[in-house]
Amino acid sequence: MWTLFIVTGASVLFLMIVWVVVTAIRIVKPESEVLHDDDRLRFVRLRTRSGARVSVRFSDIRALERERERAHAGTHGEEHAYTWLEGASMGIPVDWYADLEVRRN
Repeated sequence: MWTLFIVTGASVLFLMIVWVVVTAIRIVKPESEVLHDDDRLRFVRLRTRSGARVSVRFSDIRALERERERAHAGTHGEEHAYTWLEGASMGIPVDWYADLEVRRN
């Protein structure tokens, strides 16, 4: 019975010590500053053009694709291209209006 208490107590004590050490390290040496999205995209574009390998995040790929679609819509004369940002849509595609009329209850 005492063995159970000792093992449980030692485990809890070990986890608490690890938690205190990790918290102290994060307070003393905080994480490095994260680049803003615009700065990050500029960095990715410059490094890619120079031929260097760049590690990208999913958000970088998504933002670059959004920029490409906007540029494509601007050069092809589409007035109201459907764009969305972080789940907030900027308009609705014209084709969807017809679909709404067909599927109306």
